Amino acid sequence: ERTTKRSNLVIEVHATDTLYKLKTIKVWVNNVPVFGKKGVEIGGKQVMEITELLNIQLSEGKNKIDVSVTNQKGNESQKQSLIVNYIPDVEIKPDMYVISIGVSEYENRKFNLKYAAKDATDIAKLFGESTYKYKNIHTILLTDSLATRYNVIKTKEILLKTNTNDRVVVFFAGHGILDHDLDYYLCTTETDLNNLDSTTLHYNILEGLLDGIPARNKLLMIDACHSGEPDVDMLQKMDSLNGRGVIKIYDNSIRSISTKRQVSFENSVELMKIIYTDRRRGTGTTVISASGVGEIAMEGIARINGKSKRISNGVFTYSVIDALQNNKANANFDFVTTVSELKQYVVNNVRKLTMGYQQPTTRRENTGLEYVIW
Repeated sequence: ERTTKRSNLVIEVHATDTLYKLKTIKVWVNNVPVFGKKGVEIGGKQVMEITELLNIQLSEGKNKIDVSVTNQKGNESQKQSLIVNYIPDVEIKPDMYVISIGVSEYENRKFNLKYAAKDATDIAKLFGESTYKYKNIHTILLTDSLATRYNVIKTKEILLKTNTNDRVVVFFAGHGILDHDLDYYLCTTETDLNNLDSTTLHYNILEGLLDGIPARNKLLMIDACHSGEPDVDMLQKMDSLNGRGVIKIYDNSIRSISTKRQVSFENSVELMKIIYTDRRRGTGTTVISASGVGEIAMEGIARINGKSKRISNGVFTYSVIDALQNNKANANFDFVTTVSELKQYVVNNVRKLTMGYQQPTTRRENTGLEYVIW
């Protein structure tokens, strides 16, 4: 373990393989892949031994650097680790980047929602007015007709301009659907159920916005349903409530692409964890999602102080705003909210406001890296 005042570190990677040619070098800092999940290609060299110099930008504070190499058969070496503490002479003020997406009005009006676009607008406004010591706050708001697949994907160009210590929040509100292969999609305004690949956002695309960008403090929040085949008894109990996916569109064509397998409420949260984590190391992003497979993501009504009350947001979004704006998530009363405090409050509050019918799903990859979000 060492300490430095320099913002970067040059490391020398030497790798050999006695059987197969080398393919990629992978580097993580605090569980965040520095060069994206795929790593650095050793393409074109067709060698079984290599020495490479890599320039690594350091995050302020502790940096746990892991390095591995894969060969062309996909086999990965053991990881070599190094810990470096970066303590700059002057405190670094990070920028905040917010990409907020919400779709209430779809080209197919049968899919319309009431509050999803407002949710995205409220989240953008919330972070835009943050009093935390950000140097600059950059906000991109895409709602309704602007929330196209093309426009969402294009925001990656802006995120590639971030710096190592910046904070990034990507928020989505709208419909979420599963096909019969359990692939998960978020519905953009032009969603066509007969052409999901080119009119929606596969989950990998949405999370891919955060892969390989310089910023390492990354939060993805999704206020959408995961419409696997729902439990009919549960739907009957909940049919007076409003939901994003299962309730509102249960009798129309979206049901035709529900999974062929029965997805119960009991195993829905576990299934979403599989969807979120079935990939090598991931992007280092903290993910908080509104509900599990087969569950509705409720909007417009919540159980507050023992009574059903109307709210003008999705319950998940309502909980995020309550957590930050009203300082509800600040468990240790230190006047700042960390990403883990936000996650814990939102999960518990959504369960309480929906009487346990809606179970948020979370993933925290970089457990060794805590950061202030508010």
